[in-house]
Amino acid sequence: MKYNQWIDVKNMADRNNAATTIKYNNLDNFCEIWIVVDGDKKICKIKNTSEEYTDFQDNYKPYLVATHDIYHKPYTRIFSANQDTETICLTSQGDDTENQIVGEGLEISWDASKTTGPRAFDTSTTKVIDINFIDQVRIFGGKMSWINGDLDCTGDCMITCPEGCILQLDANGVPFYAPWDWNINWYARKIPMLDKCSEGYDLAPEGASELVPTNLGWVVRFIITKPAENVTFAGKIVLKIYRKSNV
Repeated sequence: MKYNQWIDVKNMADRNNAATTIKYNNLDNFCEIWIVVDGDKKICKIKNTSEEYTDFQDNYKPYLVATHDIYHKPYTRIFSANQDTETICLTSQGDDTENQIVGEGLEISWDASKTTGPRAFDTSTTKVIDINFIDQVRIFGGKMSWINGDLDCTGDCMITCPEGCILQLDANGVPFYAPWDWNINWYARKIPMLDKCSEGYDLAPEGASELVPTNLGWVVRFIITKPAENVTFAGKIVLKIYRKSNV
């Protein structure tokens, strides 16, 4: 196997905002460290007494979980959460990022009969709900409940880097800031909401999404759409996520 240098691994992680996806395996006197981004893999092998290992241990390792135990056997996981976000959380609210309180942020709900307040629509046809989280998360489905929907009532969910937030780092570690609201990935697209579904409609994919760096200001964005003449459409979403901690 041809090994890269530690600088190659850390540069790939930094410029792709992917430091938490680094994997490592502790050997007797060495440590194997690797990362894969878009199919490109960098791997290095460094001594446990080297300056490179000190850099890894101080600046990267605290945010990671080993892929192998002390006997060099790989961990086996029985559910789809990665070890970087292993706590399951069901929530209808984001976090209060200003005061660093989990579960006390904006509610994922809407009510077309309201003209003011957090549930009111932004325009006669559209409501945008941006949900913030303190730590990084993976989306793993959810449940939608609504009343008084019609054929043109739909819901979207996406990962968005808002204007002014760090979008990525270049090869020299210099941040590139989003010049506008940059949609990274669609998670749900034009989900229809007809009539009512008070018991809840499950969105249950087979696996979790990629790691969302919500700690950098990225948001989970919901867009609720309705006809202008519908003034009774209302609903709420419960999001299922994996995160490092729910307290």
